[in-house]
Amino acid sequence: KKPSRDVYLKFEVGQRISEPTADLAVAIAIESSLTSIAIQPATVFIGELGLGGELRGGKRVEQRVGEAAARGFRRIILPASVGKIAAPSGDVKLVFCHNLQQAMQEGLVNKDVDKVVRGMRKLKAQKVQEDEDNAENEENDGHID
Repeated sequence: KKPSRDVYLKFEVGQRISEPTADLAVAIAIESSLTSIAIQPATVFIGELGLGGELRGGKRVEQRVGEAAARGFRRIILPASVGKIAAPSGDVKLVFCHNLQQAMQEGLVNKDVDKVVRGMRKLKAQKVQEDEDNAENEENDGHID
């Protein structure tokens, strides 16, 4: 039996998954699901994710920060490239990150990102082995010795 993982994403009415500034949030949700490591409470992620793991700002970042704070988020993870943005209130902490790994360190409960990365590599190796085993079994099923 193959292991399965569920990733739940919740979007506000009118927002589409194609919104580039949702990239970081989706990546963190997938990472959290794959590693079974929770996201820090009251944390939101805003930013585009490049192919090399770099984070980019996107459009209307200040507006999104204000909306997140109004909805009760107290830690907002942002790309460092957005520059200086003031926190909407004193109880909101803005955390600026350069890449996905930094965002994981700041946003996940387990700060040991190296352990998380090793775990992901182990899961990937297991998946590759399962795929090879399945291909070999399918190959052998068609032959009579």
